[in-house]
Amino acid sequence: NKFSLLMITPLVLILSACSSRYYPNIEQNQPYINQQAVQARSMHLTDREIRNITQLEDQFYEGQFDGVIEHIAQDKETKKGSLDYLNETIKLKAFSECLTQSAERCAESFRLILRNQADFELTEAELSHPIWGPVFQAEKNKLIGRKLDDAVTAVHSMDAQFVTSNN
Repeated sequence: NKFSLLMITPLVLILSACSSRYYPNIEQNQPYINQQAVQARSMHLTDREIRNITQLEDQFYEGQFDGVIEHIAQDKETKKGSLDYLNETIKLKAFSECLTQSAERCAESFRLILRNQADFELTEAELSHPIWGPVFQAEKNKLIGRKLDDAVTAVHSMDAQFVTSNN
């Protein structure tokens, strides 16, 4: 039926955008064992956090984006876990939100990560992704712009105080 085909076509295009070009460590015909990759990104994760992230990544790579979003929203660890764990899980949530046509929610998740850690960066492969890469970069640029505005305001404030105190 034509309606079903119209519904499936965008999903196929989205999933094809997530091919090995953007995830160079994933081989198409082999299961992805990513626990070591998670450990390599951060030395500040507990074994439990590593297992949780690995499980979430497995869900993500299987295309269960709504499941990833729901799991992270209900995960108590994201409220009491390490900063690295929080950022990794929210990043997976943001990616999933971008892929489920929720660009604003995706941007909100990236803003949360950047509020938690202003120097947070995506990997080169993640940043080059055509869907979430531009969303992340836009949020990072907004943060940089706000910090620059704050710095200019502070300098102007110091100038005003300096001029006032010398009179």
